[in-house]
Amino acid sequence: MESVLEVPSVLTTTGITPASGDQRSGGRTVVGLIERRPRLVDLDSDRALSAPDAASAPAPGLLLRDFLLTAQLLRDELEGRLLAANGNLHSWSILSALERSDGLSQKGLSEACGIDAPTITRVLDRLETQGFVRRRRDAEDRRVVRVSLTGNGRLQHLHLARAAQSLEHELGAALSPWSSDALRGALDGVSVPPERHPARGVRS
Repeated sequence: MESVLEVPSVLTTTGITPASGDQRSGGRTVVGLIERRPRLVDLDSDRALSAPDAASAPAPGLLLRDFLLTAQLLRDELEGRLLAANGNLHSWSILSALERSDGLSQKGLSEACGIDAPTITRVLDRLETQGFVRRRRDAEDRRVVRVSLTGNGRLQHLHLARAAQSLEHELGAALSPWSSDALRGALDGVSVPPERHPARGVRS
C-alpha cells in the first residue's frame, strides 16, 4: 500500500475575505479551520486511513508538519482579517512596534519586526501616504531616519489589533486554560530572535 499526504485546499489559498459584520472568514471559526488537517490517504482504495492505520504508518516529522500547517492556517486567517481592516501582517507588525516604542530608526524597526530593508521601505512609503506614520531625519545623525506614529496611525493600530484579538479569542476559546498556557510555554521555548527569521511571503 502506498500512502500520500492529502492537503486541504484551504492551505493553498490566501486573502480570505471575512463575512460582513463578523471578523470570521466565510462564517468559519478558527476551530473549523484547525480541524481541517491533512490526512494520510491510501492510494489503492482512495480512502482516508483509519486512526489505527495512521498510527502504525511511518510518521517521521509529523509534529513539525502539523505545527507548520496549523501555523499556515492561522496565518492565512489572520491575514484575511487584517486585510478586511485595511492592513496586513507587515503593517500591523510595524504599527505595533511603534506603539510600543515610538521614534524607532528605520533600521531598528526593520530588526524589531523581522522585515528586510527593501520591504520595510515599501511598506513605510504606503503607511506614510496613508497618514499613519511620519519619517524624519535624526537631529544628531542625519543618516538615521526615525519613524513615528501619527494620531491616525494609532487609531489604525487599534483597528488592526482588534481584528487580531478576535482570532486570538477564538483560539483561546478552543483551548483549555492548561492547553493555552502549555502552548504559550512551548512557543516561548522554540522562539527564534526576529533577526534570524526575516518575515517573508507577506503581501506588502
